[in-house]
Amino acid sequence: MYKYIPFLLLILACGESEKKDTQVTTINDSIPKERLTPAQWVASLNRQIELSPRDYNLYNQRSEAYHAMDSLDAAIRDAEKSVALNDSIADSHYLLGFYAFAKMDTAKAMKAFRNAMIQQTRNAEVPYQMGQIFFLQKNYTEALRHYDIAIKYDSLNAVYDFAKGLLYEEQGKTPQAIQLYEKSIKKDTNFIKGYAQLHDVYAYKLKNKQKAIFYNEKMLNINGEHPLAHFNKGRKALEEAGSIKDKTPFNQKIALAIVAYSDAIKGDAGFKKAIYDRGYCYFLLENYESATKDFEKIVSLDNKHYQAHFMLGSINEHFGDKTTALVHYEKAVAAKPDFAEAKAAVAELKK
Repeated sequence: MYKYIPFLLLILACGESEKKDTQVTTINDSIPKERLTPAQWVASLNRQIELSPRDYNLYNQRSEAYHAMDSLDAAIRDAEKSVALNDSIADSHYLLGFYAFAKMDTAKAMKAFRNAMIQQTRNAEVPYQMGQIFFLQKNYTEALRHYDIAIKYDSLNAVYDFAKGLLYEEQGKTPQAIQLYEKSIKKDTNFIKGYAQLHDVYAYKLKNKQKAIFYNEKMLNINGEHPLAHFNKGRKALEEAGSIKDKTPFNQKIALAIVAYSDAIKGDAGFKKAIYDRGYCYFLLENYESATKDFEKIVSLDNKHYQAHFMLGSINEHFGDKTTALVHYEKAVAAKPDFAEAKAAVAELKK
């Protein structure tokens, strides 16, 4: 049975740091760093480090190259080497904290960020990232204090007001959150996260459809292919279909939802919410073949997606394949032990 899943708020991803200007690193004199692949950049820095093994800045640069290659362990090692060579450089401590936080080693990250603060850095990313850690720990007082420091250091950055808005929304202070989201899009009129969060607040909390549509259209004006904006259109059509009793207009509304979800998936092939909702729409139209493809796609991306397993169980049971249906129902229960409908389906089939 389909159950409405509210759009979950996402904690901001770690932001990019504000770094000091560094010299252009090259393989030869004619190729600037910006034109190198991360691997080429590492190779160039390896040679420079051989010549200057105590140059902390070279290790910082190589750590950034490793980060670009998703080699967090190597990035952390180089940042630690840079700090060991010169622990008075705030940017070195910041980079170490940034990489540790990306790996969710919050203890190491917090220690590094505090060391950066000791160096009297004015890099707003340092208190911002500390605020992010406090937010994850639900220490909202300290999170707010550090967000305010970040805003003081860089009052023009929309991200910091947005983060503060998320904090207020988490605390149930919706009006204050809205003010901060609106402030973020005034600072940056192309700040899609601000428009997206405003859409969600008005759509799911305040039930103001017109406002929600307004902010979603703003997202589409900035990026006509934005997956989340198309997902929102699909979710709206699916919800509206729920109040339609006549079959023909119901099917037409579901078809509109499928188009919107398909547009979302074009922009993000791994958008599980869009894939699930589209599969459910196909299910409502009794297009079981397409529904099965979408649900199987989800479990290939996430084998613990209990709803997709339940739907696959329902479809297989509908066609008399009780063995396969039982497998999926049991996987749904394994992923969510309190899933009453799946437990009941397992008990029924085992009879």
